[in-house]
Amino acid sequence: MGAGRDDTLQALYAAAMGTGSWPDALEALAGFADSRVVTLDTYDLDAHAGRVLAANVVPDPSIEDYNREFGRDNFQIEAGARFYRPGKVMRTSDFIAQDELLGSGIYNHVYRPLGIRWGTGVGLEVDESRITEFTFMRALDADDHSERDLERIRSLAPHLLQAWQGYQHLARVEDSLESVTRLWDRFDHAVVAIDGKRRIRFANRLAERFLEAGQAWVSRAGRLHMRRLPDDELLGEQLRGVLASEAGMLRFSAGAFGNTLVSSLVRLDEYCVALIVTDPARNDTDWRPGLMMRFHLTPAEAETVNAVVEGEPLRRFAERRAVSYETVRSQLKAAMRKNGWRRQADMVAGVLKALLPAELFRG
Repeated sequence: MGAGRDDTLQALYAAAMGTGSWPDALEALAGFADSRVVTLDTYDLDAHAGRVLAANVVPDPSIEDYNREFGRDNFQIEAGARFYRPGKVMRTSDFIAQDELLGSGIYNHVYRPLGIRWGTGVGLEVDESRITEFTFMRALDADDHSERDLERIRSLAPHLLQAWQGYQHLARVEDSLESVTRLWDRFDHAVVAIDGKRRIRFANRLAERFLEAGQAWVSRAGRLHMRRLPDDELLGEQLRGVLASEAGMLRFSAGAFGNTLVSSLVRLDEYCVALIVTDPARNDTDWRPGLMMRFHLTPAEAETVNAVVEGEPLRRFAERRAVSYETVRSQLKAAMRKNGWRRQADMVAGVLKALLPAELFRG
C-alpha cells in the first residue's frame, strides 16, 4: 500500500482548504486505495458531457482527450446515474458489462493509454442534472477493486464528502471575493474595512495604492494607521466613537486627505468599520442598476441612494437634479422603508455589506 490513512486525510483536507494541491491529494488517495489513477470529475446529465476537474496523473494527454472529446455521452456514468448517491461507493463493473467497456471509445482512447480499466466511484453531488464524484481506477493488469479495497474507500467516503463541501465553500468565497473586488475597483473611492483594533480586513485597489504610497495611510503589522500622529489619534477616537454611537456613521471633509476629499467612517457591524475616502472630482460611479436589482428600488430611488452612499449631501443632490429637496427626501425615505433602514447610516452600511466579502461579518 502507499500513503497511510492520516497522511491521506491530511493531503485531502489541505487540497480542500487551498493549502495543498489536488494532484497530490489524489495521489495519496490512489496509494491508500491501491489504485493507479484517481480523478475528481463532474458530469452534466442534461448536456451529456463531463470533465475531469483534477487527477493524480496531470498533465496527461489522455485526460485532455477526455475533456476535449470523450467526456461526451459517457455511457458508464449515464448507465449508473440512477444508482449514484452522495457518499455511496460502487464499482462500475456492477452495472457495466466488460465487453461493452472494452469496445468503447473512452476505453480505447482514454483508459488504455492511461493503463487503467477497473473503476469505483464515490458520489459527491448527485441530482437529476449533475453528478460529481471521485473515481478510483485500477491498472489494466490488475483485478477489479476487492471488498477490502472497497472497505478502505468506504472508510474515506465521509471525508471525501466533507472535503468536497469545504472546497466548494472555498470556491464560492473566492468567487465572491473576486466579484466584489472587481466591483470595488470600479468604485472610485479608497475603501478599507477595519475592526476595532484597526486590523485591516479588506482593502480595494485604490486603498492599496494609498497604503503603498504611505503619504497619509500606513499599514503596521496589518493595522491601519495615519502617517501624522495627531491624525492617527483622531482616527482612533473616531473609530471608537462610530462603533459606540447610535448613528454609526461619521463624515468629514478636512484633515490629512485635504479639503477636497470626503472621508466617511461607517459601522458595518459591532466589530467592523469601513473607512471610505472619495474624490468628488474623480468619482463617476454608477451603482443604480445594481441598487435597483439588489434592493428593489425605482430608478429615482436608486439614484438618490447612489448619491448618499457616495457622500453627496441631499440638498446638493436635489439642486444638481433641479428638483425639490422634499422630493428627493421622499425618494430616500421610500428606499429606506422598503429595506428596513431606519437611518442613513443603516442604509450606507447595508449597501456596503452587500458588496463586501461575507467573511468580514463573522465577529
